[in-house]
Amino acid sequence: MLPLNRFAPRSPRASTGHRLLPVPMLILALDTLPGTIVPDSSGTRVRIALGFGDAQYEEKFFDCDGNLERTEPVDIQSMGARLDIAGDKLRASACVGRIESDVPDPDPPEYDGMFGGLLLAYEGRRVGLGAGFASVGGQDGFTWPSAYLRSGPLEDAHFRLELLPPSEILGSAAWLRAGVGWNQGWMGGTRGFLGIGVMPYTYVDQLEPRLVGEFDLPVLRRIDLLFRGQIGLGEDRTQWGAGAGVGIRLD
Repeated sequence: MLPLNRFAPRSPRASTGHRLLPVPMLILALDTLPGTIVPDSSGTRVRIALGFGDAQYEEKFFDCDGNLERTEPVDIQSMGARLDIAGDKLRASACVGRIESDVPDPDPPEYDGMFGGLLLAYEGRRVGLGAGFASVGGQDGFTWPSAYLRSGPLEDAHFRLELLPPSEILGSAAWLRAGVGWNQGWMGGTRGFLGIGVMPYTYVDQLEPRLVGEFDLPVLRRIDLLFRGQIGLGEDRTQWGAGAGVGIRLD
């Protein structure tokens, strides 16, 4: 069986370091452009999320010539917690939880075990940028960089690109995703994201993208119900993930 696709971040060349210097200046310049005035967000805001998710992906088996022989379903459950702490311009997001999978014999489970992650982000009026790391246990466990990029107002519709974003149900979430988010700040009300994602269980020659959706629905003044999902075609069966939870705002 060929191994699953793994992201191996490339080390930047030393000669290109000076080219990156204008990036922070550009971000700050974009953030000063006129835009929609949003309610004052000064002070520290805290949000805790708890969730549980279930998912099913494909394990592919190949012969010695690389031809696909068969596929088997891989069932995954994950549960965990996420913490968001935000100030006027900065945000810290962290997650911790556990993944359990039912991988066909004789293969050992790829990602069984604890997961965790931390991301620090600058949240400007029109631009957001963040970096951190995520770690997943198991036979093929890893520690990878995580990243976040936003273009557009945080409290309104905007584009976002995320690699391993902190999640309370990491095993059932897309590990690389891009799409449109809205109301992702602290104003309250319905929050959401719709886009395309890939991973886990993505093969080198077949990205097999999935439709990704996330919605937070307020039920009380400080409590939201969380709904997470993704769905896409595999080789022989639909690959999907679904999760639910509760979010509590402490600010």
